[in-house]
Amino acid sequence: MSETMIRNQKRIRAVLQSRAFKRLFLREAEIAEVEPDGVEVTAQRLFFGEGGLLKRDAEAVLADLRDYCRAQSSGFSPDPLIMAKMAGRREVWLRIMEFLNLDEKLVQTLMEVDDGY
Repeated sequence: MSETMIRNQKRIRAVLQSRAFKRLFLREAEIAEVEPDGVEVTAQRLFFGEGGLLKRDAEAVLADLRDYCRAQSSGFSPDPLIMAKMAGRREVWLRIMEFLNLDEKLVQTLMEVDDGY
């Protein structure tokens, strides 16, 4: 595969992820203006659809955040600044998981979701 094709595939994936973020967050911004709630309630409304199931866009966003926040790996680094940055990212992931109040089975499913569209 040529270098140009690889770059184009990365661009397409980035565009698709960006669209998923926008669909998820822009719609909720409109709702939040009308119905101000606590952060936990807003997060649950943001990620869950009818019947309490995770929205497809939410799965993509959480899969991306899972990788970015290093939810599945250690944040250890010999450099203390890098390690502090990794710990901060992991705290963000844990806070989101706390807001969503997910059961263990759903968390495991999220850890296995492929965000490659």
